[in-house]
Amino acid sequence: MKALVYAKPGVKVIDIPEPQLQNPDDVRIKMAYSSVCGSDLHIAAGEYDLPEGFPMGHEGAGTVVELGPEAKTKGLKVGDKVTFYFNKYCGKCHYCRNGKENFCTDVKMVVGAMSEYFVVSEQQVYLLDSNANLAEAALIEPISVCMHGLDLCKIKSGTSVAISGGGGIGQITMQLAKLAGASNVTMIEPITWKRDIALENGADYVIDPINEDVCARVAEITDGYMFDAVIECSGAAAAVKTAYDITGRGGTLEYLATYRSGVNMESIDMVSAFNKEATIISGVYQSPYVLERSAKIYKRLNLSPLIQNVYSLADGEKAFENQRNGKSLKSLYRL
Repeated sequence: MKALVYAKPGVKVIDIPEPQLQNPDDVRIKMAYSSVCGSDLHIAAGEYDLPEGFPMGHEGAGTVVELGPEAKTKGLKVGDKVTFYFNKYCGKCHYCRNGKENFCTDVKMVVGAMSEYFVVSEQQVYLLDSNANLAEAALIEPISVCMHGLDLCKIKSGTSVAISGGGGIGQITMQLAKLAGASNVTMIEPITWKRDIALENGADYVIDPINEDVCARVAEITDGYMFDAVIECSGAAAAVKTAYDITGRGGTLEYLATYRSGVNMESIDMVSAFNKEATIISGVYQSPYVLERSAKIYKRLNLSPLIQNVYSLADGEKAFENQRNGKSLKSLYRL
């Protein structure tokens, strides 16, 4: 079968054997769509120490084609539409037994969803409605990351929220914040068409960080109080300090994006930090508990702008390039 793998750097399409069931509770999926994650871009750029041929892809959806004899817990059957979470947790370690399985010390990362077939444990699978749009369902895992990010920020009705970065993750986070009842929801994004999409999907305000004074504009929007919560989704080094600057006193600042190696928080004036008493969330590390909630709410989001750029595996690097260059919110492979 055809599969996309890491070319060290870049990606390439190769022929590999179809994956087979290895464990009695395994599920084999005929993939329909797999989407490009921000972390995939970092892998393709050679920023992680991974071997050539590393299988690409961990977001997606498809149809069950084979079940192991012990894959009976969830009532799955051949032909069912499903999505999945890419990690399998041990359920035994300190973190798993204390409600923090995303930090599992014996996690099994299952990647390679950018291929025609994919095998995961039943534990990782979520059954979808028979009428599910599988292109949209391929975004359930990234939606779960955004939901986990909002949970950590404790967004509630009336919380003023800024989203830094209008890519796929930023657009999803913005819509979820609106659903949570956030106020003065503001998208900070340099690309005009991405700001326009944010407005179409309910943003109260947008800011162009290239041509506007972000701090001054935020002060106008918030009557000088700055934001209760700021969620940085761009992964841009220049946005790291700005996100701190626009976080209000007693507010929450979250770095949701995946950053390249070497990006650091610039020096923060500790007098300012003392007076601000802000909570800083340094990252959003996986979202295993949120997948089912994500699968229940994804149909309430306008995902059509995120699934406009669909490629075949033969397009290879093109899907990555267009997402990297800001030409697509979310690149998908049709498999």
